[in-house]
Formats: sequence, C-alpha cells, structure tokens
Amino acid sequence: RHPGHRFAELDPFDQEELPQAAQEWQRRIDRLRQNGVLGVDFCWTMKTLVSPTLCTLADAIAIPYVAAQGIAPAFLLDSPRDRAWAKRLAVPTYLAAKAALAVLKAAWWSIVALHEHIRDERYLLGVQLNNFGP
Repeated sequence: RHPGHRFAELDPFDQEELPQAAQEWQRRIDRLRQNGVLGVDFCWTMKTLVSPTLCTLADAIAIPYVAAQGIAPAFLLDSPRDRAWAKRLAVPTYLAAKAALAVLKAAWWSIVALHEHIRDERYLLGVQLNNFGP
C-alpha cells in the first residue's frame, strides 16, 4: 500500500464507500455465492451477470474495430502507416470519448438536480404555507 494514495485506504468490502453501481454488482455476486455451484439459477446469472459483462466488452472491442477497419479507410487513409495509426488509436480514442460522455452525462444530471432544488426552494413546492388563505 502506498501511504499517500487515497484508494489504498479504502476497504473493498465497505458498502458505504462503494458507488451505487458497485453495490448493485456486489449484491449480484453475493447472491451467486449464496446459491453455490449446484444451486446456480442459470437464467438469472446469464441475464444479470454474464450478459452485461459481455455486452460491455463487445462494445469496447467491436466499435473501435469497425471504426479502424471500415470507417477510417473511407476517409482516404490509404497508406499503411495511416491505417496502422488508426488501428492503434481506435481503442484509446473510443474509451476516452466514452469516458467524456459519461462525465458529461453525470454533469448534466447534476445540473438538472441543482435546477430542481433551486426551483423547489424558490417556489416552496411541497411546503405548506401557514399564513396563506382568505
């Protein structure tokens, strides 16, 4: 453990420090462990564990491959050197774009939540006014 590293101090099994998605995956894996090898519910395991994992991996592999092999040559990347660079940079570019979109999506929902909070405070939605009446 590196003493100055923030993640070195985190307990991997502390449920309060895990994000919501990680807690959901932890519950799924705990359910799989509780069922044991002989009691595995195949349909549930395929639907909630295997399928999301395979879809994420296939997404991370297939889209950059199609972009490097199919779309990049359409933009006049005829030289082998340019095609090699397109193949080399396809996956990091795709993952960076996906991470940037995730950050933008989180920022958007944070701004929407802030807007709703300010709106609710400004117009006192959901609060009973005691001095209002005929």
